Amino acid sequence: MRKIVFFFIFLVVLAACSSPTESSEIRVAPAQDTPAAPSYPVATLALPTPIPPSVFPPDVASIEILKQFGIGIISQIAWSPDGKFIVASGSAGIHFHDAETLQQIRFIPTNYLITSIAFSPDGKYLVTGSADIVFSRRAYWRRFSPWGSENNFVQLWDVESGALLATLKGGNSYLTTVIFSPDGTFFASGSNYSDDNAIRIWELASVMEGDSTLWKIYRKHTRGVFQIDFSPDGKTLLSGSGDNSARLWDIYEQENNNILMYRSAAKVKVFAVSYNPVVREDGTELVALAGADFFHNTPTELLEIWDANSGELILELSGHESSLDSVQFSPDGQILASGGSYPDNTIHLWDVESGKILHSLYGHHSGVRSLVFSPDGKTLTSSGWDGLLHLWDVETGELKETNAEYTSVIHSAAFNPRENILATGGDEGFIRLWNVESGEKLKILNTESSRVTSLAFAGTHLIAGTDEPDFDIQVWDIETGERIQTFIGHESFSQVIALSPSEDIFASGGSLGDNTLYVWSMEAGQEFLYSIDGHTRSVKSVAFRHDGKLIASGDGKGTLHLINAATGETQHTIQAHSCAVTALFFSEIKRELISGDCGGNIHFWNSESGELLREISTKNIEISQIELIGEELLVGYQDGSIWFWNLERSEVTLKAENISGTSLPFSAEGKQLILPMSDDGGRINLWKIEY
Repeated sequence: MRKIVFFFIFLVVLAACSSPTESSEIRVAPAQDTPAAPSYPVATLALPTPIPPSVFPPDVASIEILKQFGIGIISQIAWSPDGKFIVASGSAGIHFHDAETLQQIRFIPTNYLITSIAFSPDGKYLVTGSADIVFSRRAYWRRFSPWGSENNFVQLWDVESGALLATLKGGNSYLTTVIFSPDGTFFASGSNYSDDNAIRIWELASVMEGDSTLWKIYRKHTRGVFQIDFSPDGKTLLSGSGDNSARLWDIYEQENNNILMYRSAAKVKVFAVSYNPVVREDGTELVALAGADFFHNTPTELLEIWDANSGELILELSGHESSLDSVQFSPDGQILASGGSYPDNTIHLWDVESGKILHSLYGHHSGVRSLVFSPDGKTLTSSGWDGLLHLWDVETGELKETNAEYTSVIHSAAFNPRENILATGGDEGFIRLWNVESGEKLKILNTESSRVTSLAFAGTHLIAGTDEPDFDIQVWDIETGERIQTFIGHESFSQVIALSPSEDIFASGGSLGDNTLYVWSMEAGQEFLYSIDGHTRSVKSVAFRHDGKLIASGDGKGTLHLINAATGETQHTIQAHSCAVTALFFSEIKRELISGDCGGNIHFWNSESGELLREISTKNIEISQIELIGEELLVGYQDGSIWFWNLERSEVTLKAENISGTSLPFSAEGKQLILPMSDDGGRINLWKIEY
């Protein structure tokens, strides 16, 4: 069976929706139309089935989904008022976990990202906010895409039955935060960026009766609203925004615009807020603000405690080495928990009175995204961008339990056909090994980096390129799960890795700021054999010829390098394309090199002389992978499509379009293509195309 390694990236462009109005649409399911929900609790996990790709012409090919891997990304967590379970919202839906073991006991699937979640005080209802599954992968604070969203809903759920009770329009951008008032009378939402930046409040009783009217809407923030929280008496709403401010809203007043904090000369983003649930004896109401200060362009920590009544700054807390994504007061109001973003990745428990750190909690490998105390205040739950869900003992600071079943945004992958193993690398520095046949997760390998940017198998060894802090190349034994070698040389992360046919050497291409191709020996340890410095921009593609004697590399400026693999001597440097060379493939029979670029153009070269033989112009979309099978050229595009070209007839014989997500390594045999796809929510869908 012939195996092919294939990568391409699907980019989603979101169009702005219509302008927000003072009313919101609502869809309330009549009691008789509510679908029967499974009895509570439910342990079965059934991931939502993605929309299949379109195949043209439809009568010459069929497509079906074979398997799904992973349960997706975790976004926010909430503890049930009775303390029995924890809910986690994410890219696959709503997950219910046992509060003591963190084992999943129930699941409500969705086909969109649940960004935020909150319980009603009586525990009967859940309110959620949603968005499209699109993530900003290189943002400092690692938040969602700031553009418009089609799935910007506020939804109300019945906890016992799992039934969706109402779907409310949440504005023109994705929802960042939802909350119930302490008495359960109201629930509110906040939205981000686009032309929205609004806080919306609904009355629960009216919604349950089918009334779609907003109780209140506030639009004073000029940038996204990241988080909101109610005062203990439910009369005041606290909001944090990206417009350098935090505000207090008296929800019973018609006009209210009390600015608690505003930094006119700074660039401040208040990512998280928390209202102390306990009012002090002197009437002081404390609020906590957490986020990032971009005054010097590099984000630094912002963690402050304010008096909501007087507007006085009480404490400035310092202890994190980066900006913050999360903050939460304990139920008794005496402890404040704060979570640092990457590279801090730390949780601090602070004494509210003195401002001193009680415990520092280390267990996340990426930013701490969400924090919530148990109702009795004895346990803290944390979730991070690393996909880990932790339970901490508040008194001792000890880690009690961990759930590692969630995934992260997948940046890289490699397929080992001999072992039938798929490796995926994510946004948190973890490598996950999957059994392709069963879908079982075999191992999790921690590279201790911010991202795994490239992967390649060499027998039972796995080669991984990493991002910050070291940009090193690591070699792992997949049988033992141990790291056996580390290669150091790149000054930025490696975007591509290619293995020689003999599997004794490999090449890695550095991204912008490095622009270097390194060639390494699997046996030589940390020393590279040689490096090629002639690339004017990042190395976008690399391939070995089938005899192992020649290496081809392409850079972001369209330059093609042909290199003697034994000596490292550059034999030809060709200005091959007018834009980045994004795909390379050597034809074994004709000894031709095939290159594809960011404009959809394909060139055929004599690999010995560097002579251009012929060209093909396809659609004006970046080509991400090329593979030649006989006279049939398989071309993968950045928009998530695959075209089959018959070179003899110079025509397209088959198109597979609308394949959402990022293509992972696929295998082809005869007229069958097995195509794993990772959606932007960290799940893997395995498709089969027969043609």
